[in-house]
Formats: sequence, C-alpha cells, structure tokens
Amino acid sequence: MIVSCTNLSFEEAERAKLDLIGLSKSELLSCAGVPDKTANDDKQKQFLSYSSQKIVNVPTRYPSRLHSGLRYNTYPFRYYSFPAIQQENRVCTVTFSVVEDLVTALSYRQNDGDRLGTEQCYQIVKNCLSERKTQD
Repeated sequence: MIVSCTNLSFEEAERAKLDLIGLSKSELLSCAGVPDKTANDDKQKQFLSYSSQKIVNVPTRYPSRLHSGLRYNTYPFRYYSFPAIQQENRVCTVTFSVVEDLVTALSYRQNDGDRLGTEQCYQIVKNCLSERKTQD
C-alpha cells in the first residue's frame, strides 16, 4: 500500500492558475478585494497584485548555545544544544493579468521559494475558488 501526504492548500493554489482564468474583473474584485497594486502596459493589459505576509518560526541550521538550553548527554559525557528558533517573514504576491475585463493569467511570487509560500498564496485566491465552484 502506498501512502502519501497531500497538501491541499498547495494543490488548490496550483489549481487556481487554471480555474480562475476567465473570471471577470468585477468578480475578482468581489472575491479578492481591492488590490494592493495595479499597473497597465501599453497593450491594454492590466495587472492587479495582492500580497500576503506572515511571520513563521523555523529552526536554525546549526545548534546555538546562545538561544537554546544545554542538555547533558550521558555518553560521551558532553553537553549539547538544541537548534535555535528564528523568525522569518514569508511573503507571497499574486498577480492577475486582466485583458478586456477578464482574467487571462495569474502568477505567484514568494520570497521563500518552497511550497510554504505557495500555500500562503492560497489564502489570497481561496475566496475566488469557492465562489467559482458555487457558480458552476
């Protein structure tokens, strides 16, 4: 038997890249709210960007005696320390491309480069996905 862990937030965020194509601009504003940034290019394309950020605690790569407690190990009779925890600011920006009042594409940009950032992007698009499901 093969067992795997699935991350629904990541999968839903990836699915949104296809499912939200064709969403009208008014529907987008209704489900995602007012964008943080907007821009236009010379070809009548509009870009609407939404950002989300949160601070997470992550263990450092190397143990630190300054930030963590010492423990005594019975063999080989030494003290050792646990990894310290540091805070990181995770940011995700979702940019929707709109042409003639319809979403034609969306992209994610995150500062951590792993799945955790994409999961955070899901927080921006989840209302639009649920609204889209109720319309179908």
